[in-house]
Amino acid sequence: MRRGDLIHLGLMLAAPGVAYLLPFELLLLSYAVLGPAHYLTAISWLHDRKFFLPHKGLGLARALVALGAMFLASLYWYGVVVWLAFGVGAVLAAETRTQRLAIGAVVTSACSPWCS
Repeated sequence: MRRGDLIHLGLMLAAPGVAYLLPFELLLLSYAVLGPAHYLTAISWLHDRKFFLPHKGLGLARALVALGAMFLASLYWYGVVVWLAFGVGAVLAAETRTQRLAIGAVVTSACSPWCS
């Protein structure tokens, strides 16, 4: 085995013991240190794979739709709005050509009343 593999194995075997002895402190360490470190390393990986939406305004529009959905009293229409937001988001993430984007948005919109 390589040295790095032995170190990783030792850390994995030590983790349950530390979690048993210091559960709160380990949770705090994970939340405060490991979470942001993972976030910072994942951003470049996601950016390299073009995972983000092409325009920042699209994300803002979806956030505004989510805020507006909070005030819907009808569960049916809430489901329609949530389905529409996820469907349009999937279409925007999957396609870059304008014509296909429009077709995907229309199909998602047409399916929303039945799929929610």
